[in-house]
Amino acid sequence: MCFVLLGHWWCAIGTCGVCSHATVPGVRFPSPVSAVIEPRGMIWAAPTGAVSKIHRACGKIHGDACGRKRVPWHLVNKHLTDTLDRVAKLPLPHEGGKHGDTADGTETKSGEYATIVKGYARMLDEHTVGVSACCGLDEPLTHTVTGAVIIVATGSVASHLPGTPFDNKYVFDSDTIKDLGRTPRRLVIQGGGIIGIEYAFIMRQLGAEVLVVEYMPDMLTSLDSTLRKAILARLARCGVRVVLHATVKFVRVPSSDPSSGDVVELLVEPRSAAGEADLPPAAEYCWKGCEPSSPASTISSPLVVRCDAFMAATGRVGNTSTLDLACVGIKTDRYGRIPVQPRSMWSGVENIYAVGDVSGPSVFLPHGLVTTGQAQGIRAVYSAFINEWPSSHLRAEYYDHIPVAMWLSPDVAFVGLTEEDAVERYGRRHVACSIGLYSRSVWGTARVSLWFV
Repeated sequence: MCFVLLGHWWCAIGTCGVCSHATVPGVRFPSPVSAVIEPRGMIWAAPTGAVSKIHRACGKIHGDACGRKRVPWHLVNKHLTDTLDRVAKLPLPHEGGKHGDTADGTETKSGEYATIVKGYARMLDEHTVGVSACCGLDEPLTHTVTGAVIIVATGSVASHLPGTPFDNKYVFDSDTIKDLGRTPRRLVIQGGGIIGIEYAFIMRQLGAEVLVVEYMPDMLTSLDSTLRKAILARLARCGVRVVLHATVKFVRVPSSDPSSGDVVELLVEPRSAAGEADLPPAAEYCWKGCEPSSPASTISSPLVVRCDAFMAATGRVGNTSTLDLACVGIKTDRYGRIPVQPRSMWSGVENIYAVGDVSGPSVFLPHGLVTTGQAQGIRAVYSAFINEWPSSHLRAEYYDHIPVAMWLSPDVAFVGLTEEDAVERYGRRHVACSIGLYSRSVWGTARVSLWFV
């Protein structure tokens, strides 16, 4: 049997070696083989995650955690391109073959375990995937790939709230922030989730003043409260301002080029005042001399905030719009994700599975992180080829023990239930909690069976 992977997720999926053959007109695949269809023609990290980690490394090398040194963007961009070039040359476990071309010139890369087909995929039927050179349902197909098992791992794209004028000059999302083109002096980030806080640390290290506006009364709610407090305290020490329980009502973008020095204008309102007609006049937000005295704050009246760049980090949606999943009977949820059977990652249609950001809720939590995606991918392969694996691999005992890593400053990692989740599940009298504090001189690596940090 062959398995076809749409998009990619760490190379472990492409190296299972449990398939017999795949067929692509014009391409001779080795056997056994998996086929991976990927627009960039290589198995590699998702662009958003990879870029943020490289920007973070550049800030650590050339910048300062508290923003006391300004890093020129040409240096940031050079660090990014040099790192991407080095990574592209690294051998991966699936490689060992050589580059080839299909009859129509589409690049492929064959290895011992997987053949990488460069192109954009869309479903034709339960076992057939069409590949085109450009993205779009109306694009002509260059060839087709057939397989007994199809795993969709196309990831996610940034969610856009209505009314936000994304222009990739002043207003960016978590996918386009890499094209900023300059080191901002003042950056406002809408959203205090993992991506928003990660970029708050990154941009502060590069020398920007940063304000985070979070809609909810708290941020990073999937973390243990002790970790949340530590991250908030670290943000305050670095000079990052955080406003909780507030909303961005509008974003006004200047018509001129960013180099002109014009600014983006935002209106930030407290959520508690939503719909109130007698709000006080909006006050000007003061950046200078306003170092945060507490980890986070709330506001009681509207603020006008002026900055030279705005980033929306308000969540992500499944990257499914061009897959034509309807033709095989798959309906995505409101977030563009593929509903799956929580333990097997099966879509409910033939042998089609979904893993990573593109999949709906499952028993693997928290959703949207790399280690969760790894766990989902392994389980999907086990489920698809259930007769190939010992029954011990299918036990459910690891669902609550997936390690999670967050590339903040410093790094944050945890495994297992939070104290709050444990109390909710088992009751306070059955939960004992101890906290150990270590100096920064103590570093370690965690590895858990099947998935890792």
